[in-house]
Amino acid sequence: MATPMLELTTGAVAIMPRAGRLTLPGTLATGLEFLHILAAGVDPSLRNWADGKPNATKVGAPVAGAGFLTLRSGVDYLKTGLLDVAGDRTYLVVGRDVSGGAAGAARFAWIGSAVGQSGGANLYTLDGTSIRYNVPYSNAGGEVNSSAVLPIPKVFNCLIMTAAQVGLTSTAADNPTLYNMTTGVSAVGSLNDGYARVANGQPVIIGGFSGTAFGGVGDEALAMCWSRVLTDAERVAAYAWAKALVATKSIAV
Repeated sequence: MATPMLELTTGAVAIMPRAGRLTLPGTLATGLEFLHILAAGVDPSLRNWADGKPNATKVGAPVAGAGFLTLRSGVDYLKTGLLDVAGDRTYLVVGRDVSGGAAGAARFAWIGSAVGQSGGANLYTLDGTSIRYNVPYSNAGGEVNSSAVLPIPKVFNCLIMTAAQVGLTSTAADNPTLYNMTTGVSAVGSLNDGYARVANGQPVIIGGFSGTAFGGVGDEALAMCWSRVLTDAERVAAYAWAKALVATKSIAV
């Protein structure tokens, strides 16, 4: 039997890039599309620890730091094997903004599948003080953006973003939501009944989007994606798992 890459039940946590597989707690393996450990270094970060899912490819020259990769949007980033073809979505990212760009090409694209600024579900630096999680939706009558905005992390934080494929008036749990698990704050975008998320068929990129509309710099230690909306309890469990992982590299979130 292959040795699990991470063992949390005994309190021992270690990064073992050559392990056969990875064991996640509870139900966190369900719907997992990718799990890339950027804390392990440039080449090891390309491995996708989600069972049966394709690895990422390196674009440009990401730089390995002390438990993270430094990425420059549009130049140096990781292109995952996941194409955004619709469906519910949860992202988890442990990272920080480095350049703090206030506009245009100086802003950092954290994760997403946008072409320029269109389509997908995307987290990016909005200005010198804020990050924005933006998810386009359509009701067969044009595209509208549902966005959630929080203060920009200048130190490592754990961020979780969720969005449902179709809006339901009976609950706000489907609305695009940005959680900063480190600081305990969140923001929720609006979503009307029946509106469907606009998927563009593009690859999800860690540290960039397709095109060169963004060119800022950021550091990321971990990136994950599920094809479903995690429950409240699952978000807490995912945060605890991520926190324990990056702590092995002396990163506190």
